[in-house]
Amino acid sequence: MNSVGNTSFDPENLILLRAALAEAWSSLRPEQQELTSKSVVGQTILHLAAQGERDPVRLCTHALLARLNDEHFQISKNDGRCMSVFTFEIVRQGETPVIADVLWLSDERAVWCHAEALALRIQNGDDAFIRVKNSGGETVVRAGVPAALATIEKCSWADCPLKRKLKRRASAGAPRPILVFRCKSP
Repeated sequence: MNSVGNTSFDPENLILLRAALAEAWSSLRPEQQELTSKSVVGQTILHLAAQGERDPVRLCTHALLARLNDEHFQISKNDGRCMSVFTFEIVRQGETPVIADVLWLSDERAVWCHAEALALRIQNGDDAFIRVKNSGGETVVRAGVPAALATIEKCSWADCPLKRKLKRRASAGAPRPILVFRCKSP
């Protein structure tokens, strides 16, 4: 058993923590890796694990978000534009949200395209919605999966790859998206 502070980790948990670190580190671009160290990312993961977190996706995501919130860790593209991190979650009534993607985007307008692409990956999504949060944890998009699929269908770009994928999915027998509005009675 290895320990950090007053917390000990058994071999099974150490494997999980190492996998979370490997995933977090490999998700950083080389120029991002130059701005931090693998041990700093690992320390963040250990700190989260010491607080009881064992989900590898959450460990990885929160370690990266902690680095992004560090004032010395700036993410920029070669052209100097700053990039923001967005967390894409799948939320179903009565269930814990599932983090599906964590993406660095230079333009906030690209968030919706990624939300539509995520909607295509969700099976049985009639009761699910997609929530996108910025690096500050604020929700910037909250949309039902059927609504996201419907916007793909209405895309004006003739060669839209998401529209082609939606058509293939429909021809394979998947139900066509229907917009459903649920109102609460007073």
